[in-house]
Amino acid sequence: MPSVKCAVCDSWGSTADCKSLSSPTYAWFHNHLQAKGKIFNLDELFYCKRCTNTLYTIKKGLITVLTSFTSERSSSDSMDVEQDDDRLTLDNIWSTGSGHKLCVLCRSQFPTLLSPQQLRDLMNDIFSFFDELRSSPRLDFDDSSLTNEDYEAWTGWSEEQFNDMFKEISVYLRSSSNRTSLNALAIFWIKIKTNLSFRQIGSLFNISGNSDTRRLRAADAFDSVRELFIKYFVSKHLGIGHITIDDAKIHNTAYSKEFFGNESTLIWDGTYFFIGKSSSHSVNRSTYGGQKKRHYVKFMSIVHPDDYVSDVIGPFQGTLNDASIAEEILATNNALATWLGSNGHIIVDRGFRDVIETFQDLGYETHMPSFLKKGEKQHSTIDMNNSRMCTKIRWSVEAFHGRLKKWRIFQDKIHNLLIPKLKIKLARTYVEEHLDQEGDYTVELDANTDNILRCPIQSRHSNAVKYKSWIQYSLSGDPIIAWYCTCPGGAVTIGACAHIVSIVWYLSYARHHHFEPSKGRRRIQQAIMERIVVGEDDDMDDKDQEEEDDDWH
Repeated sequence: MPSVKCAVCDSWGSTADCKSLSSPTYAWFHNHLQAKGKIFNLDELFYCKRCTNTLYTIKKGLITVLTSFTSERSSSDSMDVEQDDDRLTLDNIWSTGSGHKLCVLCRSQFPTLLSPQQLRDLMNDIFSFFDELRSSPRLDFDDSSLTNEDYEAWTGWSEEQFNDMFKEISVYLRSSSNRTSLNALAIFWIKIKTNLSFRQIGSLFNISGNSDTRRLRAADAFDSVRELFIKYFVSKHLGIGHITIDDAKIHNTAYSKEFFGNESTLIWDGTYFFIGKSSSHSVNRSTYGGQKKRHYVKFMSIVHPDDYVSDVIGPFQGTLNDASIAEEILATNNALATWLGSNGHIIVDRGFRDVIETFQDLGYETHMPSFLKKGEKQHSTIDMNNSRMCTKIRWSVEAFHGRLKKWRIFQDKIHNLLIPKLKIKLARTYVEEHLDQEGDYTVELDANTDNILRCPIQSRHSNAVKYKSWIQYSLSGDPIIAWYCTCPGGAVTIGACAHIVSIVWYLSYARHHHFEPSKGRRRIQQAIMERIVVGEDDDMDDKDQEEEDDDWH
């Protein structure tokens, strides 16, 4: 068995009976040997079991010498402490305490040494740092340490894309005491990307105040950025005419050029977004879809073959199909006809079959997958190939809708907080809908009896249903004598239905207090571009009904 030499007693022994001294833990012993002028190799430093106590006696003696040295240093430092104006930092800390009496930063062989003043300064610095952490945002986009992955995870955009958007609106977006302009833009996109509540976003950015204050401040920041985007950003990058016809041809793909030539090609398709239930009855009826059993609005997307989005038009009421929406767009959007000209191509799916003639009358060459003709069981080869060409090109609009729905706010229900949320009693909404365009409230009186009035009130659930409500009144004694309505609950005698209440509320109170319809609901109705279409089924062709109505005026 090989032998090694003990560095303490210089005796030889087997490696099994000796321990190595090469570890940095024994750096004090290495310094001791160097101080004595000895030359050694770390790999050859060992000590035998007999010298264990001797080794630690040497260590204890070194500590005693160092203690006396540092005491002298402490006394000299205390004399100069008033003359030293430098504040304590991590660079000039002499040493800090540890269980082994070593500096935790440089591991020097000096015992702990901090004067009372240095300790107070150190603690003040630590507490100031904690206070700064409490008040600083937990997520701060002014922090340069955020990586490109952080930007994509929180906002859905790369750092370069995010900064490009900020440059375009930074001139108009101001900072406030609650958030910087850069963080305001981040609040907007985090809401769109994650659909977190405004209270959660306010907490994420550490906005001062209680939870309600944080929610309001975050919502205000969102609205400010949204308005600036609509005013200064969207018009530059979205909408028919934001690019020229020649630029549109650049967005043709090899397939679209081969199939339809190198002319401007637009792909039309509709999509929908779920919304909350409105307090406006007409909005509820126009946005409720019987197929999905939910309220939603529709948008029409116009996309180029290479996925470039030309325009997204809407919102439209959820009860309209793609053909009806396209018909309305073509009838009201003159810029589209002017921009596209007579040489453009329109690619649609079979849901646009009722508007194909309108496209063709405007001079557009329209392409749509074929239908099976009556009596046929299989498409012809030409029809199949034409359908495949349409499908090959129009997949880009479906891909765009797929990317759009990946934003969490569009996956979930869009809350009415983004389309101002309204909480008004049923009586108000019934009255608003009963008012005509000039603000007049129609009441019918019996030609034979002057103390009975009647009002036809539109149902808030169905366009095809109107309830007739009668009220018998008196100008002396009890003002309301009797009432009746044709709605399911209209015969109630304890209380009254909402239709009767709305009539009484308007005639006895609202009209005397300068009642005006809610501007918020009017905005929603205008935004959805609601069209009132009176069907033939709504005409009152029944002779008995006509005779009944002749008695009322």
